[in-house]
Amino acid sequence: MIAAEFVAASLLVALTPIATRPNTPGLSPYVTRDMSKLLGIGLLYFILELTAIPSGWGRVSAWLGGLVLLTVGLNEATNIVRDLDLLAGIRFKGSGDQGGLGGGQGGLESGNG
Repeated sequence: MIAAEFVAASLLVALTPIATRPNTPGLSPYVTRDMSKLLGIGLLYFILELTAIPSGWGRVSAWLGGLVLLTVGLNEATNIVRDLDLLAGIRFKGSGDQGGLGGGQGGLESGNG
C-alpha cells in the first residue's frame, strides 16, 4: 500500500510540470522546487516504509502515507490552477509578470477591482 502511494505521489509531482510548462527553454521542464519535492517524497516514503516493518505499525504508516498523498495531490492541483489560470476572474497574488510560475504566498484576490 505504501509503495502504491509513493508511486502515485511521485507521478503527480513528476507529470505536473510537463503538463503546465510545455514551452520552457532548455531540455527539462523541471525547476529546483520540483526536484526537491521529489527528493522529499522519496525520503518520507522510505521512512514510512521502514516504520511499517515492525508489527502493528504498518497500518499507521499506510494512513500517514495516504495523508501525504492527499496533501501532495491538493498542492499539485493548486499549482495547476495557478499555472494554467483556470479560475476565471480570480488571480493569485504574486503571479503578475512571472507567468504563474513563481512568487507569491498563494492567496487569492478578486479580479473585479
